[in-house]
Amino acid sequence: MQKNTISIDRRERDTAFEHWLASEVAASYDAMRTDPSRGLSVDSAFASVRDRHAERVRVADRPTAADQPTKPDTPPQTSSPLPRSRC
Repeated sequence: MQKNTISIDRRERDTAFEHWLASEVAASYDAMRTDPSRGLSVDSAFASVRDRHAERVRVADRPTAADQPTKPDTPPQTSSPLPRSRC
């Protein structure tokens, strides 16, 4: 039974992949062949990828509340309202 399920999953995946190639990829390819100026330069494309990666790294490196060490409940430090003695 499992082998049959796997072959059905592969057929569904292959069918979806073929549909994607025929509808979206082919249309994009045809549009780029018709008007190459609508594309991005390699430098521009890589700059975009680098920017997105840097933002994701920045977000991932931010500490969350769960990352903060817990402190025991202690009263806040306040200055004494009375002046210090000179003794």
